[in-house]
Amino acid sequence: MHLRPDRLRAHAAEAADMADALARLGRAPGPAGGLVDTAVARARRELAEVERSLRSAAAAAEAADHAAENALWRAGGRW
Repeated sequence: MHLRPDRLRAHAAEAADMADALARLGRAPGPAGGLVDTAVARARRELAEVERSLRSAAAAAEAADHAAENALWRAGGRW
């Protein structure tokens, strides 16, 4: 599996943008407004979780790449 930290961060930024867009919607009108507001709040929380997970995955992928590069370097030179 090849993880690309730059793409993971780009997807994290998109998730954050979507959460921000939902936050700007305001409260839903009408009798079903409470249900809609609850669904929007849940979507915002889930998008925030996706963002955090993607940013963590990007950091972990970079750390793994650096660790592998360092191990190869110590094992006999640059590959």
